[in-house]
Amino acid sequence: YGVAEGGKPMKVIVPSFSASLIGQSTPIAGATVTVSVTLTANIDFPTGSKVTIVGLTGTLTTNNNVLAVLSTDGSANGQFGTSGLWTQSTGTLALTAGNGGASQGATYTVRFDLQQGEIEQAAPLVRIAATIKDGSTAIGSIEPSVMSTDAVGLYGVAEGGKPMKVIVPSFSASLIGQSTPIADTTVTMSVTLTANIDFPTGSKVTIVGLTGTQTADSVSLPVPSTSNRLGTAGVWTQSTGQLVLTAANGGTSQGVACTVTFDLRHAAAEYTPPSVSVMAAIKDGSTVLGSIAQVAMTPPNTPL
Repeated sequence: YGVAEGGKPMKVIVPSFSASLIGQSTPIAGATVTVSVTLTANIDFPTGSKVTIVGLTGTLTTNNNVLAVLSTDGSANGQFGTSGLWTQSTGTLALTAGNGGASQGATYTVRFDLQQGEIEQAAPLVRIAATIKDGSTAIGSIEPSVMSTDAVGLYGVAEGGKPMKVIVPSFSASLIGQSTPIADTTVTMSVTLTANIDFPTGSKVTIVGLTGTQTADSVSLPVPSTSNRLGTAGVWTQSTGQLVLTAANGGTSQGVACTVTFDLRHAAAEYTPPSVSVMAAIKDGSTVLGSIAQVAMTPPNTPL
């Protein structure tokens, strides 16, 4: 069982995990999240041994007898199986050692995908336990213990790497104003956005409702933004008053205001100010991480 001089009479070892670390790939509500587990034990886990992770609560992933699992020691695969038994209500994943089982002192990684819940939550306490078997014979166990969690920040979310920590993306501020209300003149629009999460390069911000202008459709309307974080040009659609911005130059940061300005041509006649709203699609490369639903923007109340 991997225990040095384990055959000597009355030599005793208490099975334990010398390392049990768990983390996640994203804290964004509703997103597919990859949970990563790293395990090292002080004893072999022969084929048929069981490892149970408990406490991954709050997900949308329903019960599954064969949840896909990738387990490896880096040179071979399947030591903790290729699928696990998932129970949604308790956030429990039961793994069965296979392919010869796991060896004492070796480090194994286990990865599996879940779907994050739709409401914000703090990271729950996650525990791990094991039953060590040799064939049909149970030879020992590891009592439930709290796993170490990856407390790294993700996408600007503090401790976003902790498993099942969930944040609902939102704008903490979305302000819009103009330089002049005078008909048939060029008006500079000023937008200031602050979000509770990073917008990586490639993320999209869409402003809707700037109707009544004389500015024709354009796929490259000049749009200066703070440090070019929301690009230097946007896609403008006159009929819906829609401007689509694409995060660039590293994107925007959580809690940091980004200001965007752009010029339009006012209508030649009087026009009642429309309701303007904003939404976002958060991407990391080609992967869509989440979104911010359409919300009304805040205009200034000061006279001009």
